[in-house]
Amino acid sequence: MSRKPYLVLATIALALACSAPAQAAPAAPTSLAVVDLVADPGVFDPQFTWAAVSGARGYEVEVNSTSNFTPGAKVCCDNISFTVQMTTFGTFYSPPVVLANNVYYWRVRAIDAAGAAGPWAGGPSFQKYFSNAEGGDPIPSIENLRLVNENLEEIAAGSTVAAPVVLWDPVPGASGYQVIVTRFDAGACDWSSTTATRWEKDTTTTGWTPLGWARGTNADPLGIGKAPSDDLITHLDTGASYCVRVRPIDRSSKSNGGPEIFGDFSYLPANNVPAFTWSGPPAVGPCTPCQAGPGNYLRPVSDATVGEMPVFTWTPVAGAQSYFVVVARDASFTNITDYAYTRVTAYAPRAGNLTKGYADETSDYYWAVLPATDPDGHGVSTDPLSSSPQPFTKQSTPPSLLGPTSGAVLSTAATVFHWTPVYGARRYRLQVSQDPTFVNVLSEQSALSSGAVTDSTAYTSSTSYPTGTTLYWRVQAEAEDESQTSSFVGLSWSATGTFKRQAAGGGTGGGADSRFRVTSTGYPSYRRYKSVTLTVKNLSTRAPVAGAYVRVSGARVRAVTKRTNSNGKVTFRIRARRYPGTVSYRVTKTGYIATTYKQSVRRF
Repeated sequence: MSRKPYLVLATIALALACSAPAQAAPAAPTSLAVVDLVADPGVFDPQFTWAAVSGARGYEVEVNSTSNFTPGAKVCCDNISFTVQMTTFGTFYSPPVVLANNVYYWRVRAIDAAGAAGPWAGGPSFQKYFSNAEGGDPIPSIENLRLVNENLEEIAAGSTVAAPVVLWDPVPGASGYQVIVTRFDAGACDWSSTTATRWEKDTTTTGWTPLGWARGTNADPLGIGKAPSDDLITHLDTGASYCVRVRPIDRSSKSNGGPEIFGDFSYLPANNVPAFTWSGPPAVGPCTPCQAGPGNYLRPVSDATVGEMPVFTWTPVAGAQSYFVVVARDASFTNITDYAYTRVTAYAPRAGNLTKGYADETSDYYWAVLPATDPDGHGVSTDPLSSSPQPFTKQSTPPSLLGPTSGAVLSTAATVFHWTPVYGARRYRLQVSQDPTFVNVLSEQSALSSGAVTDSTAYTSSTSYPTGTTLYWRVQAEAEDESQTSSFVGLSWSATGTFKRQAAGGGTGGGADSRFRVTSTGYPSYRRYKSVTLTVKNLSTRAPVAGAYVRVSGARVRAVTKRTNSNGKVTFRIRARRYPGTVSYRVTKTGYIATTYKQSVRRF
């Protein structure tokens, strides 16, 4: 029997298959924009947005420090998982890790259900900065840097003191601070002095005090298996004057690795001017009994609630030459949180060269001072329970939830969360659960059953949440504890928000409607008048937002407030008088979450 008819049919079928058009890859995304989520001029918290692409299952996002997107210069972003080769399912994305100060370029492309990628589309470049001279006008740095007494009251810089205590205000976006204290000699600050007379320390506390030096062998009154924090050999000299400078640090949200970003130094009161002179050690005398009483404790006040890392102060115990400070989570001092050795009557928590963080607790902390008769820490004759320990509570201000609004019904491809920043946060933890107790937390970032972590104040979910049921969400700021390790402590949780998910196309998008999408044409130029037009739209519907207030400021431009027209547009004619610099546009309207859009000043 001949097989030729079958061969003919097979050939025809193959020809038809080869001639059938292949499914087209997704189109390139459009309407790319980048907005700043934080209004403070010293912080840039970027969020990328773009219009949805028909047929796209998700999107790949890349952030690069070069305009030609060199592979080795890529700084963000990871895939959802090993099996899901895309960055996000949504049309907005916030980098989850901190970016070093630099100019960045970003692009996005659509990925369909079969994994086929469309062409890249490039978004507007942006300049990342943190508390430095390029961050805007005025230049943010350490504010209210001051010398204080044991009651934490400001005294004149350059004063002679027995217990030097330096304080400053918290810096937005800072997870810690670098403090450098050095000798003032021959009319100048010696910033390259030896380690014997120069402190270079990290701290999460907005204050600095010297720890003890030359602690004696076995001078460890607790014997808990971990020696008290001290400054080893770095010491104060009687009658010597010292200079102080401080700068903020923003570290990566990653537990290990990632950039360490420094802000500008601030000086107390100025460079090459002494901040304080040390009066020397206390007079030697009897110390019987050598223990602290209730009247010796000054700050924090007994039963006080502190909103940030406390600075401890007490009055001198007659005859004491040094002290140990003990902080515990329980009144019996069986759960020790902190343990330090000092030769002055003040302690700003840090672990020698590392930072020290206290978690927020609903119950009390307890602290006790153990005086020693010898300057090297020997001669302790008391214990924490017999030293009149004092209670205090640590509760920081939690994040406020901005979106999705409570009770929102969402049908967007991904859920976008947004909250306010918290002082001292190194990263944020977001949790979503089907029950208000959060006993079971929905996994994020493919595997994290304890919630997603991010450096940003926004997070785009990579999880398909269940539909038709109430979902609960909350955010916690986490502070660093020992900056060179992966140790973190939790601050206060936010209030609990709620939302529901429904199938795409089944609703209006809910809470996403309360957010702006801002794009621009034109740019600010140094000493030249330029026209800049902003277009303000609803983030989810892309409908123009009329009547929104837009205020322009920064880079020494004339601050002006205008309102958007019926097309959501507003135009400013501005001249920047600072370069480098940043012009900020603050967009507000009742019922919407305020947004700050920023542009870097160009030279021409």
